Amino acid sequence: MTSAQIILIIFLIIMGLLLSCWSYSKHKKGKNKATIPFKESVDLVGLPIVTFTNNGQKLHFLLDTGSDDSYIVPSILDKLIIVSKQDSSDPIVTAGGSVQSDGNVTLSISYKNHTFINTFKINHMEDVFEEAFSTSGIVVHGILGSIFFNKYNYILDFKELQATSKYGHKE
Repeated sequence: MTSAQIILIIFLIIMGLLLSCWSYSKHKKGKNKATIPFKESVDLVGLPIVTFTNNGQKLHFLLDTGSDDSYIVPSILDKLIIVSKQDSSDPIVTAGGSVQSDGNVTLSISYKNHTFINTFKINHMEDVFEEAFSTSGIVVHGILGSIFFNKYNYILDFKELQATSKYGHKE
């Protein structure tokens, strides 16, 4: 074998090893990223809605990065396991003015094998959700706001129609 052939073989071996390492790294990174798809709800109602669970109860939340806080309707609370509750009369300021809050609840909500602890403002939004989603058959229980996404490092990817954890889910 000539020295040029030996150099070529060594080069090909090194390239093969680098390609294998890169492929493994890319595969491993993809596995660590937690995704929450919302394609089905966008197809159905044009908005990102995701189903979480608490105490076996399905909870449908509208994903809303325009809202800092998360909200939940009070009518579902008696079926849930509540981590903590704080009664409050702090007003919630909306684009339409101020409305009264019935306090805050902290819940453990799950999506597949990921669990999230989040605080929700209790707000009577049943009528609004009913009017917006009744024709689709979806009962929406609340809104997940940007504080949730920041806490768990999620971004909404409207190209892939999913919420994707930027760094992998940390509980």
